[in-house]
Amino acid sequence: MAVVADKIVRTYLDRRFVRLNSLASPTYAVMRLTLDTLARAVEFDRADLYVSFVQERVRDLLAQGVSPIAVLAMMDLLSEVVNTWLTPDQQRIVNSIFEQARLQSQTLVYVRVMGDVVVEGI
Repeated sequence: MAVVADKIVRTYLDRRFVRLNSLASPTYAVMRLTLDTLARAVEFDRADLYVSFVQERVRDLLAQGVSPIAVLAMMDLLSEVVNTWLTPDQQRIVNSIFEQARLQSQTLVYVRVMGDVVVEGI
């Protein structure tokens, strides 16, 4: 897993530079922590581990002034890169987790853009 994780991180950072180069790149350590959290979520069948981790990162990025669309683009790029290194069976499992995180993140972004809207569960 470590070798594949290293390849995922390098690929993500390379592609991110091309697509989102106006934003500061995450560190290697942050990317590995993200992948390790995703791996734990898969291993223990606990999507909530990854979803809550992503929600914290999304809140942090929005608080730093990163545009909501850039936050969502970063998530999509990570999903795309991770999927390039997985088998179809692995993709189905991981994509389910990514989708849950994406839906929650879209809700956070919506609340951020629309203002103080009461949304149950946030």
